[in-house]
Amino acid sequence: MLLLIRKLNLPINSQTRIVYNKSDYSFSFIDCEEQRINSSILINDIQLHLDESSTIVSLDGFCPLMQAKVTSHYPLLIEKSQLQVIADTPFIPGVSLRYNSKRWPVYRNSKDGWICVGNLSSDFYLECLCGCVLGFSPKNSMDINALWIKHQTVDH
Repeated sequence: MLLLIRKLNLPINSQTRIVYNKSDYSFSFIDCEEQRINSSILINDIQLHLDESSTIVSLDGFCPLMQAKVTSHYPLLIEKSQLQVIADTPFIPGVSLRYNSKRWPVYRNSKDGWICVGNLSSDFYLECLCGCVLGFSPKNSMDINALWIKHQTVDH
């Protein structure tokens, strides 16, 4: 299955945040308006949820950080825009589609609060949700090579 990403040039909701729950090794998206989720794409075990128009509207998922590699990298020169995912076959409601065929490495920048799943270096970055940034390479290709998540940590 071929998945393409399209920049919509629409503002993102800045009233949301992403938390990482250390006790169950997972990310959650909170403080957001109720969204009708249709399907999702998976990067490792993190789901980017799509609404009925295939726009990315939230994220959650499992991501143990015990073996994450330490880094000082973080995404630079970030543009903000809602993103739409286009597939060569219709999405099936309730079904997740895997974006990466093999697991991507996980990196942790504790100083700046970023987690990177994928490549530390991208040609450009788009923030599609508050705290959720996708890295793309090569420039102008819209091929995702990284998922960056800026989060708050909770212990429960």
